[in-house]
Amino acid sequence: MVTFTKARETADILLYSKDSTNYYEYVEPSKNKSRVVGVETIIPTLYRYYKENYTVQFKTGRLNEDGTLETTGNLYIYTTKTNPDNWNNTYYNYENRDDPDSLRISAFDLDDENKRHEPWAGNVKDIKLNLDAFITGGRYVYQTSSTGEPAVWVDYNNFNNTGMGFYEACKTKKYQFVETLGEYASGEIVYKRDENGDVVLGPDGNPIIDYETTDTSTVIDIDGQIVNLLKPKTKRIITYTLITN
Repeated sequence: MVTFTKARETADILLYSKDSTNYYEYVEPSKNKSRVVGVETIIPTLYRYYKENYTVQFKTGRLNEDGTLETTGNLYIYTTKTNPDNWNNTYYNYENRDDPDSLRISAFDLDDENKRHEPWAGNVKDIKLNLDAFITGGRYVYQTSSTGEPAVWVDYNNFNNTGMGFYEACKTKKYQFVETLGEYASGEIVYKRDENGDVVLGPDGNPIIDYETTDTSTVIDIDGQIVNLLKPKTKRIITYTLITN
């Protein structure tokens, strides 16, 4: 059971995360930029993933004596209740949809959530409710029975098998994460071609991606107004790796 003090701390951190003046401002992503952070840094970042259309993913890893990070696996944050047969065929895990592991999700990504048809995707109010549930260890209910009881929901009360929500688990277990900033190509990958239509190869012998043609967009409902968000040629990804040693 969450104590009054713990509940108050959770309420405070939720209020903090919704104050835009407190958000951590990220500069140009760099694969070599990382730092050790706690839960107070992660939460404001989560509340921006849908606004700025970047990916926040969770992993586990070990921090070696020389300061290098060794990733050991994905840190799953929820199990989707969506039907894999209804997933968009451009979803990165579509081909593996018959594998039960494909239902285990380790990242918040608006584009992927739309492709899986997550019920909160596309509406800011529901996205916030889902994040609130993740942070506090609650449920995001998106379908009720005829009696008004929850029929389908995502349960967030077991972060990293602790039996607690994200915030409480991080504070109780004193979790620390390595935050790594990076970027990756978004949209359909299109390769550069020469005047003869042949794919252009780089110095390393690999095809050169034509970032000028990989823009796509996603649609989101902001307070009843439909907004078309243009995806950048490359997409930011923020990885939080739970230090397990």
